[in-house]
Amino acid sequence: MGLKEWLIKKLEKDLESSAGHIDLEELSEEERNKCFTKFGEGDKNLTKFLKIAYENGAPSIFCCSGHGIREPYVVLKVTKENIELLRKVGRVLSKNHVSTNFENNYQRGLLVEYRGVNSKDFSTEWLELASQIIETPELFDDSNPEIYYHQEICNSYKPFGYDLKKKLLDHLRGTKKELPAR
Repeated sequence: MGLKEWLIKKLEKDLESSAGHIDLEELSEEERNKCFTKFGEGDKNLTKFLKIAYENGAPSIFCCSGHGIREPYVVLKVTKENIELLRKVGRVLSKNHVSTNFENNYQRGLLVEYRGVNSKDFSTEWLELASQIIETPELFDDSNPEIYYHQEICNSYKPFGYDLKKKLLDHLRGTKKELPAR
């Protein structure tokens, strides 16, 4: 592999949000279910949540069961179709020591992160509750959320040099004619 190809691969890994991620839309139902099990890391609550969230228009982007040594979390894609449901999930979960943070990510767009906080046993039981809320939101009272719920959408921090790396990648691929002068 030449220097140019090596550099393109390195820049793609650094810059492209799809690197290392699986598009569940492109998989068969059987393949998707295998992915939910794999991503669920042996935790039945996380596995179930990932499947239910996907089936209800909120695919996961990142997740971790916490492995019993840290707080579990999930990051879901936010759309105009699912944002109100995801807000409701966050408001209800806030009463169960789960934080909600919405972010406009410079690479991936709108996201929501749910993360357990202040748990002594790093339990994933809140994921079972989240699954129930997504399946039957009308059964849950989301009034008066706790301090763990943050509805404001924060813009993510774009790393220093990101735009320059992006222009360099475009140039190396041949999609841009010139690099900017300083």
